[in-house]
This record gives sequence, structure tokens and C-alpha cells, in this order.
Amino acid sequence: MIPELLQVQRYVLTYRFSQDHLEILFNSIRASGGWNNNPMARQFLAIFRHLMVRCGVSSGETGNVAAQDNTVSLSAVEMSNAEEHTSPFTNISALVCDHSYLPTWFGGLVENALIYIAGFVVRQLL
Repeated sequence: MIPELLQVQRYVLTYRFSQDHLEILFNSIRASGGWNNNPMARQFLAIFRHLMVRCGVSSGETGNVAAQDNTVSLSAVEMSNAEEHTSPFTNISALVCDHSYLPTWFGGLVENALIYIAGFVVRQLL
């Protein structure tokens, strides 16, 4: 196979022949299952479809299936590109900086926590 590739190209990246890419794919499939690292066939199919949509894989131009309409699916790559779309609320000042909105006095919460911790320590010592 390599002599045939060298007729068309000047060099061949042998890293592309390694199994690392398959290992990475199956590792991401196992990781998508959460605690279940041995998915069933239906789970494998759903995870695989999810990964393909997330990576932006689309169908090829050649094949035996013709598109019935001009429907275009949104990919995760298109949805996550926020730099192109500016917010319509950029000119509206939403933050009023007249004072701090964070509470600085916790009063009862801190006192109850201290009493609880002190009671826990006393109970452990007895």
C-alpha cells in the first residue's frame, strides 16, 4: 500500500496507520456512558450519533440517497460560534454600580454554623 501512495505523494504519514485514532474514538464512546463503560448496541449507536453530530460530520456528495428538500441540520460547531453574533443588549447597561448587592452581614447563619460546629466538637470529645 505504501508504494502505491508514494506514487501520488512525496511522503506518507505513518502515524495515520496507527490504531491510536480508533482507541481515542472508543475511549470517548466509553466515557460518554458515564459509569457504564460497556454500552449495549442501542447505547453505542446513540453515543456514536451524538459524537458525529458534535464533530460536524455530514453525509457525502456521492451515494444512492438523494436529498428530498433543502433542509440543513445545525451542527454543534455552528451553534457554538458566538464571536460572529453580537448581542442585541450590548448598549443597555444592566449593571448599576451604586452599591454592592452582596450581603455583608450573615448574622444568624454564621452563629448557627458556629454553634453546630462547637456542638459537634464537644460530642466527639465526650
